[in-house]
Amino acid sequence: MLSVYAYYGPQIEYGEPDYYYYGANLLYIVSYMFLIFKILRGLDLKAVFSELSIPILILVVLDVFCVSIVSATTENVFSFYEYALEYGYNAVIMILLSVTLINYMYRNDNKSMLFLVGAICIVFSEIIQLSYYYILENNNDLGFIYSFFLVVAFVFLYLQSQLEFTGPEPEYTDEQLEV
Repeated sequence: MLSVYAYYGPQIEYGEPDYYYYGANLLYIVSYMFLIFKILRGLDLKAVFSELSIPILILVVLDVFCVSIVSATTENVFSFYEYALEYGYNAVIMILLSVTLINYMYRNDNKSMLFLVGAICIVFSEIIQLSYYYILENNNDLGFIYSFFLVVAFVFLYLQSQLEFTGPEPEYTDEQLEV
């Protein structure tokens, strides 16, 4: 609805803040944060931190690195507030990816795998969208690709929503083989 209003609404003059941009990005951030909270609510955090403390530490370091690198591509394009919003947006997306990966490592089930694949598609979509808007000019193929990844992500998120959460499943089971 914001996009339709922005398209048909009054033209934003150069130098004026684009409230549609801020509103749309804040709505995306809130929606991704709801996904993060949904995952965290279903985890036994004490057990997760005891079992996966080293992978969590590695993911935090990688998240900070990736968000800094990705956000640096738009540093010269945006104003301070736009850059801060974009940095926060990228941070929330990377947190979503990390939380879904931790959820998959802890649960090891189909629902968490679909959630992880959906989050990966969201990250790919956002990185390609960044290239489409701010790095490469006049490349309509990237517009199709980032839209495709976003639709695929929503399909995976829908599919996982149809499954029930299960408890953690072991990565493997030792079976006694009779010789």
